[in-house]
Amino acid sequence: MRFYKFLKILLLLGAIGFSLLFIGIILYVFYNERDTSEYSLILAFILITAGLSSALFQIKTLNVFKNYKNVFPKVHTALWIGNAVYGFLIIAFFSFLFLITLEDKEVANADTPYLIGYYGTLMIPFIFGLWILIDAYKVNNIRKMSKVYNEMNRIDDISGVKDN
Repeated sequence: MRFYKFLKILLLLGAIGFSLLFIGIILYVFYNERDTSEYSLILAFILITAGLSSALFQIKTLNVFKNYKNVFPKVHTALWIGNAVYGFLIIAFFSFLFLITLEDKEVANADTPYLIGYYGTLMIPFIFGLWILIDAYKVNNIRKMSKVYNEMNRIDDISGVKDN
């Protein structure tokens, strides 16, 4: 169980780190490109909001893997949606960067070790986005198991059956 808590802490730090990376990219684009169109502002707002909700989701579900027999912490639906959107945005953003570099002629003519390092670096956030989605799926399964277990305990309490 300590391993899962360690993974959740890594997800929390990664969510904060990628949020700061996105904020830095957005500030760089705003400062250098002077782009203040409403679409870029909406994208910035979505990225920051999804990143914060993903970090809050990781904090709220930090101790979920301890024991599903305990009462599952109440996690608001907006945090679930924000976490999933953040995972999808990370996957989409870095997949877009990957596809752009595949079409770039200079990158295509680069040395193989450079390409392996570059594409390997792009795969890390892609895997992180998948990891966020898989974690949310596992947490949802634990939530369902906890709900069933608590319902069964209520039925057992009413009927007077005791666990040994």
